[in-house]
Amino acid sequence: MVPHDIPYSMIIIATLLIGAFISGAFAKMRKSLGIITGIIVLSLSFGFSIASAIDVFTNGVRIELAGGWLPPTGINFYVGPFSAVVVSIGLFLALISFIFQYKEISPEKAPAYLPLFILFVAGFSGMLYTGDVFNFFVFMEILSISGMVLIASLESKHSSFAAFKYYVIASLSSSMFLVGVAIIYSSTGILNMAFLSESIKGVNSDYIKFASVLIILALAAEAEMLPLGLWVPDAYERAPSFISAILASLMGISGVYGILRFVNVVFPGVEGIRYVTTTIVIIMALLTVFVTELVAAIQNRAKRMIAYAGMAQLSIIAMVGILGTEASSAASFHIINIMLVEFLLFMTTQYFTGMGDALGKNNFSVAILLSIGALAAIGMPPFGPFWSKLYMVISAYTAGCPLISIAIILGSVAEVYFFARVLYHVWKSGIKIASCPEKRVAVLMLVALLIVLIGIYPKIVISTVLPKMGSDLAGVSYLDNVLSVVGWSL
Repeated sequence: MVPHDIPYSMIIIATLLIGAFISGAFAKMRKSLGIITGIIVLSLSFGFSIASAIDVFTNGVRIELAGGWLPPTGINFYVGPFSAVVVSIGLFLALISFIFQYKEISPEKAPAYLPLFILFVAGFSGMLYTGDVFNFFVFMEILSISGMVLIASLESKHSSFAAFKYYVIASLSSSMFLVGVAIIYSSTGILNMAFLSESIKGVNSDYIKFASVLIILALAAEAEMLPLGLWVPDAYERAPSFISAILASLMGISGVYGILRFVNVVFPGVEGIRYVTTTIVIIMALLTVFVTELVAAIQNRAKRMIAYAGMAQLSIIAMVGILGTEASSAASFHIINIMLVEFLLFMTTQYFTGMGDALGKNNFSVAILLSIGALAAIGMPPFGPFWSKLYMVISAYTAGCPLISIAIILGSVAEVYFFARVLYHVWKSGIKIASCPEKRVAVLMLVALLIVLIGIYPKIVISTVLPKMGSDLAGVSYLDNVLSVVGWSL
């Protein structure tokens, strides 16, 4: 394994970070200039991410060195199949959301709001690419702080309180993460994930156990697991829908990825650590699945219900992703699907204005989009989540965890009930809806088409993409790939 000649990950992150401030500066002159700049920045980043994904699946994993410094002293970015695919999807959805907000953001808010949106995407991308623990923390802070301000962007009493609730929990989780990292660094003097995995094997495991618990609990807050995920329903309900859509699609996924990267790569080599971390993840995830699915069933507000349902799906992904390579492939498949489905659901609910004539009668195209999102979330064929949920049920059972399989099935049963209520109101009882521009419908149709195509042709994804993504997420060959850069071998 050698460092990559074209550092796509660093180019993407640099483009987003620099572009965020350029967009804000232009927005001070004129909102449209800031929007256009942001679109160019996100489009370029998306293009680089596609090039990176093609390169990774063609030539293999790439290790990119910041400043040319070799690990463990220098920071390396690990561009594997999982991060390449998920970052590409995230940038694609962020670009759509950014374009949609053109008429929603006032000229006065644009200079502050537009950079924060792009910084949020930069934090997400950095968390998935970096191979350094402290660097991971920095990107997590960028994502958290910008996300908090985006939640409060409506400047209402409710959105401000939702942002404050997230601020309190995010501050607590950041403190726990930082203390955990400080303990590890004081014991090993290393922050690189791969080298850290090797170094902590000879350290007093009690210290590392305590640090691992702090780190996993901190990441559980970002992964929307209870009890630390209590901020989610208010935040996603009170934020503008195009913000809720991107938050739901990216923020929770970054937290789940963090959990799986630490559990599968950093901690498994220490005696007893993997047992402790996996036990914590499974207990919190099962609690989240059962509580949120039940609470979602009694909700009367669509965005809040979708938020609870999304929390359950993220917890399922976290549980399945720690069960081995095959299960990680199933979890990767569901991540792809859930990012698209959550985005589509939140983007369509923004047009709800109250009860009235059936939506299917007064805005047929949006009713179709919402129906696709709801049926996909349930796990109905021929949509993508049907296959990923089935894959996770089988993988969890095969891995010797039938309780997780049961949780997935029961969660889907609950979703049949509350999403059926949504569909009833859409087509029968009636929901008033604001007019949706044809261009927006066309773009959302593209997202819906992806969900359908994945469901109709799952073999393409399962045979070509998932084996490499699952292997990457499970940490297979991660250590070899990074350590080989400096000539180490296991």
